[in-house]
Amino acid sequence: MEWEYLSDEELDQMIKDIEAEPLCQAPEYLKPMILDKAKAYDRSAQKTSTGMQLFTYSIKIMAAAAAAVILILTLPVMDKAQSLDYMEKSTQAELERMRDRAADREQAQIQDRTETINRVNARRAMEEELDALTRQGLGKSFFSISWLEEPREEGAEQNADDSGKESTNEAGNDIQHWFHEIIK
Repeated sequence: MEWEYLSDEELDQMIKDIEAEPLCQAPEYLKPMILDKAKAYDRSAQKTSTGMQLFTYSIKIMAAAAAAVILILTLPVMDKAQSLDYMEKSTQAELERMRDRAADREQAQIQDRTETINRVNARRAMEEELDALTRQGLGKSFFSISWLEEPREEGAEQNADDSGKESTNEAGNDIQHWFHEIIK
């Protein structure tokens, strides 16, 4: 199904026609019908006498008073001593909760301080160990292990130094392992 749109001239003519005619009006029968219903409502309100209105109002007030009396009689009543004991117990319980929360916060602060001190001490120990290594002349690059190997000489000195090289290589491996742990 195709929709046919109005041309510009037809659209202009339709707008002029709508503007020339009066706006939509309500049907003629609607106004008298509404007025008749309003008069009927006023008559029914006037039919109830003032005495009857007073009676219905009195019944409503008595029902509210009876409900209030029933609630007062059925709810548990505390005497003054019981209410003071209850207030004291609830205050003590709240005070204990506040103390527990304060103790928890204090414990968390102590734990945070301890962790911070431990981190500072560990850093100082690493710095001291690095300083000691530097003082020993091992401050060369940790990323290459060329400083761990000594130039090999031919002959007897090589055989005599083999035991010393093993200890140097072991120490170098320990240092290298330690440095890799720090880097991680």
